[in-house]
Amino acid sequence: MTRGNSIATGFDGRLAAGSLLVFLGLALPFIPIPGDRTTGIVVQFRTAGMAEPASFAASTTSSICHALAASMAYEDPASGGFTRIDCGPR
Repeated sequence: MTRGNSIATGFDGRLAAGSLLVFLGLALPFIPIPGDRTTGIVVQFRTAGMAEPASFAASTTSSICHALAASMAYEDPASGGFTRIDCGPR
């Protein structure tokens, strides 16, 4: 017994659902969050080979800044390396 058109094209519901999930996952960073505002982001870092910490500043949305701050917090007491991300108006 065949299932109609899915045999002829090789396209079924699972493939469509998987394709939709991949598309939404790739599009998610570009979808603005209602009420999100632009904020300044300041990144301070030091690696094991650096004498002094370095830093740079940029602008991004506050939700991205807080996600980066939470996911990239790092400190290595043995080498003195660290990464700090501060979010706030700049």
